[in-house]
Amino acid sequence: MFLGVGRNRGSRPSQNAKRMGHPRGLKSTWFMCHRLRYSMVQNGLGEKLRGAVEVDEAYIGPKSNNRSRGQSYVDWKVPVVSMLERGTGRVRSVAVERVTLKTLQPILKENISNAARIHTDDHPIYQFVAPRFAGHDVVTHSIKEYARRENGRLITTNTVEGFFSLVKRGVCGTYHPIGRADLQQYITLAK
Repeated sequence: MFLGVGRNRGSRPSQNAKRMGHPRGLKSTWFMCHRLRYSMVQNGLGEKLRGAVEVDEAYIGPKSNNRSRGQSYVDWKVPVVSMLERGTGRVRSVAVERVTLKTLQPILKENISNAARIHTDDHPIYQFVAPRFAGHDVVTHSIKEYARRENGRLITTNTVEGFFSLVKRGVCGTYHPIGRADLQQYITLAK
């Protein structure tokens, strides 16, 4: 198990097969790695995120030079919504088909306590989900605001953006051929 989680960006099944001298090769090692990932996240989600919770979305997938002409951005990238509890660093991530109010509301309701104060960017969808929480602070990326202090509180989404950076680096550097169906497993492991 150390081979898969002992490095910041993970380990490819082909590397693990070589290191272990696995007689059945890549397919068996790939399956075993997925079983280990699955068992590592089976202890449940636990309690809901509370306190200051950063919420943001990112689009994960191949670079634009790998797509065919005329294909839109959402066709070749998978939207991922992440919620990060500041202070403890607990993260919940969900791969979704589209970032809409219909998909976002149940995810936030299931993972974030009503007493939490959420921090988001200026994406218009967040103004509709904000009323169910104790507070909602917004950083306005469109005017190049990425963090600010207000009443002694730091308002930012930089921590969850850093999480996305690690996930994207893992996808580009380690797990190259991730499909839409498998992405949820990898982002769950990235926590």
